[in-house]
Amino acid sequence: MHIKGKNLEKVPTSHGNGTPLLKKVFLAKDIIPGVTQIAESEFSEICSMKESIHNHPTMWEIYYVLAGKAKYFVGEEIYDVEPGDFIIVPPKTPHYQDIIEAPHRIFYWGLAI
Repeated sequence: MHIKGKNLEKVPTSHGNGTPLLKKVFLAKDIIPGVTQIAESEFSEICSMKESIHNHPTMWEIYYVLAGKAKYFVGEEIYDVEPGDFIIVPPKTPHYQDIIEAPHRIFYWGLAI
């Protein structure tokens, strides 16, 4: 199976505080069972996303950092991330990020349990 992503484009998101978010979705749940989303996102400004702290009751999120730097708040832990780092967020774990160096670009997977 080969799936080609579209160009990054601004899309509505339930996360964030109005900060511009570019997103490119590669794969959605309708294609592979258990995969809720595979996407690339870009935060184009330095900002705090604390207002958007949230969790996913039935989904793991796996982030791979492509560009920029950020602090990821995952449960009680804080991770300073840069290109090449992975962050894994288990289901039911509150999380958000503060963007330290923009653009901050991530590739991520949502996996339902």
